[in-house]
Amino acid sequence: MRQARATWRMLVGVTLLCGAAEAVVVAIDFGRSETRAAQPVLRAISHETETAFCGELDGWSFRYHITKAWNGELPGWPSVNLKPDVTDWRGYDRLVVDVCDKGEVGNDSLALFVGGKGNRKRLGLRSENLILHGGGGFSRWVVDLRKMSDFTDPARIDYVHLFSARPCSADAHLGNFLLLKPGEPLPPLPKAYDAWLERRRLARDQACRVRHAKSCEAFRAICEKAGAAFPRFYLGQATGAEKVSPRDEFAVQAASRVDLRLARGEYESAQLLVLPRGGDLTNVQVRASALVTEKGTVLPAEAVKTWVTGYVETKWIPPNKRAHNVSTNLPGGYVRVLEQQRLGWYAEPILSYTNAADVVGDDLQSFWIRVQAPRDQEPGVYSGRLSVAAEGVAEVSLPFSVRVNSFTLSPGAPYPIAIAFFPAPRQYDDLPETIDQAKRQRASKDNPVKLWPKHATEWIDFLADYYITADSIYQRTIPDIATFKRLEAQGRLGWVNVGYWDYPKSLSILDKLAWRRTTGARLRKSYALLKEAGLLHRTYVYGCDEVKKEYFPLVQWAVAEVKEACPGVPLVTTSYDTEYGVGTPLSGIDVFTPTTDRYDIGKAARSRAEGHRVWWYSACNPLPPYANLFIENQAIEQRLIMGALCVKAQADGYLYYNISIWNAEHPVTGGPFTDWEPRTFRVWNGDGCWTSCGPDGIPLPTVRLENFREGVEDYQYARLYFEKFGRWPEVGVDIVRDWANFTDDPKVLRHWRDAIADALEK
Repeated sequence: MRQARATWRMLVGVTLLCGAAEAVVVAIDFGRSETRAAQPVLRAISHETETAFCGELDGWSFRYHITKAWNGELPGWPSVNLKPDVTDWRGYDRLVVDVCDKGEVGNDSLALFVGGKGNRKRLGLRSENLILHGGGGFSRWVVDLRKMSDFTDPARIDYVHLFSARPCSADAHLGNFLLLKPGEPLPPLPKAYDAWLERRRLARDQACRVRHAKSCEAFRAICEKAGAAFPRFYLGQATGAEKVSPRDEFAVQAASRVDLRLARGEYESAQLLVLPRGGDLTNVQVRASALVTEKGTVLPAEAVKTWVTGYVETKWIPPNKRAHNVSTNLPGGYVRVLEQQRLGWYAEPILSYTNAADVVGDDLQSFWIRVQAPRDQEPGVYSGRLSVAAEGVAEVSLPFSVRVNSFTLSPGAPYPIAIAFFPAPRQYDDLPETIDQAKRQRASKDNPVKLWPKHATEWIDFLADYYITADSIYQRTIPDIATFKRLEAQGRLGWVNVGYWDYPKSLSILDKLAWRRTTGARLRKSYALLKEAGLLHRTYVYGCDEVKKEYFPLVQWAVAEVKEACPGVPLVTTSYDTEYGVGTPLSGIDVFTPTTDRYDIGKAARSRAEGHRVWWYSACNPLPPYANLFIENQAIEQRLIMGALCVKAQADGYLYYNISIWNAEHPVTGGPFTDWEPRTFRVWNGDGCWTSCGPDGIPLPTVRLENFREGVEDYQYARLYFEKFGRWPEVGVDIVRDWANFTDDPKVLRHWRDAIADALEK
């Protein structure tokens, strides 16, 4: 199939469908001067629209430009009606729009309605929202015309209504507007765009190299001054709450010694960083010696792991900015600011199958050092050495100490954690690059989704080590009673979902009966099994995921039914009840779960006073500056959500929708630079996935999983403090000022945790 075009008008004549030449139908042909003249030209304080030539799309396009971000006073729904050339859309099942976003930053989304004269716009065909990538992102927007509203006559299409909500920074060029028949393949991507994208990539790579070179220069100077410059490498150190870039900007301390402090039964991590000096390094290894107290007590060798930190490459700019703190005179001395996302290599999988890696060029390689103190370990300060060696290079060592506190942490979570683990891919036909990727993944013999069940028991125990029970908030199958009883006997069982519940289609007798025959019967069966196993004390029943207020009467009916089917089991929901059941139709629900950015301490207290509990959750929202768990986010954010932020909010539990969206074609092998796919939900990186598969499908730790667990352990410190003193430890403004402003300095967090430990040990 060949394509030759200079403008969108030249699309007519593309050869499609088994070699048969068929005219591609262009719904809005911006190549025609008459079509361009028919489109609206707007000049507003917040946005503007016009037809414009777009070289990246090989022709004319419609430009949708946000000139001023929404601030609460400007129009919140800028919109425009495009005039189509083709008004009879019968026989077509898709509308395809190619979108090039030239905005500096993402955060916007577009939607459209299709309708005819006299149609109310909200009754026309409503598309799924298109998330704008920012930074030169490209999207192929495929709108399913089969969802055409009964109120819209496909033979009389008069307008394409384009709009966005609360605009931020869009500068999108929309071209093509093709109508496709059933079975008709998508046309090739614009060739000019590919060349432009490559230029953008090269420019970003060059900027990345410049930033990295400056960081290396500063790091070398720090090491020279601190005595951490050795004949063949420089040594740095970082905490486990940091993600250190191997090929972009970084700031770390020189390594003179590594000190950790932890409770019995706790995990704690640090990083040792190696930068070559005078040539590439082969087979670099970090090892820990025996750790011994002054009186000869030994910390077992298996308590210390030294692994290679692995990296994943982000290739998609997500629809959100990144955040970091800058100094200010505000309380706490910091404020979070936003900046453009950066594509590149991010620390993610921890390669627990190796402690050796080649380090080449100016790569800064992290080695992950993790200590777990046995629950019966004698308290004290254990001293030893960390050594760094490479082929043909003299070994170097530095002091390493581990202080074990006198108190012990529980192997089980200190509050309810409801998380789904069900490995599966999530690909999208409207993202051109994912179509072939999905095909390759399905065909791959070592697809991680196919491999992991070989190690199912290992995965279950691995997740339990992180306070996660291998279960699902969307559970619609029979509970795994044997696994739950085994974890219960070990003291590691978390909270188990009886099953997912939803509301009926309507309150008609037939729909109610249908709900009882399906959802009701399933819940009763699971409830009976869990009751027989003696596990009801660890259960909840989750449902009505992110349901809007207009469906509350249906939810209210379902609540009564679920309570009858599962007596005594708390009902949990993320339905959008902003009052958390106080004076609302959902007062019968036990647990309300707002997103972390919308958690209201005052409303939560009023809800608890009426007998409810209030958890919180995160997913692809909230966006920065709020804390979240994306690949690009700082590692400390995940730790804070589970620890200090949770203590500040007094949230009763935490929920997350999935930790295993795996779009990778192969498991992680080799390294440290891996081909594990970080893209998960659409163009977000890491949303819905904190786990990675190693060779043959074995579980691998990740930087984010480590920080998740360490945050839960921070909360355990606070809980022990509460049990001893009758009050929660203060979370000052140096840690958290509000949900959008919190520390990104691990030293500040460590000081807070150590102060709690000191109080517990007195």
